[in-house]
Amino acid sequence: MMQPMFCSIRIRPVGGENDYGKGVFARRNFGEMAEILMTIEGRFLLSINDTPDIREIFKAFEFKPVELKYSISKQSQTDAHELIISN
Repeated sequence: MMQPMFCSIRIRPVGGENDYGKGVFARRNFGEMAEILMTIEGRFLLSINDTPDIREIFKAFEFKPVELKYSISKQSQTDAHELIISN
């Protein structure tokens, strides 16, 4: 018997299309990702910034909002809001 497939995807940072650099990651890429995720046979987890656009694009899936702090050191912490999206 085959084990179910599971995929974990971490997108960082994705507050907007220009977070990776101008023209590197377009809004349509999020829609394309949502369409692909609707077709997979296994399960997935996607961690992504919590924005109204992201909620709209991925509204077909379950999601849980999470509050956390981004940090590269104890002295430098930023409050953040993520969505854990799954099927």
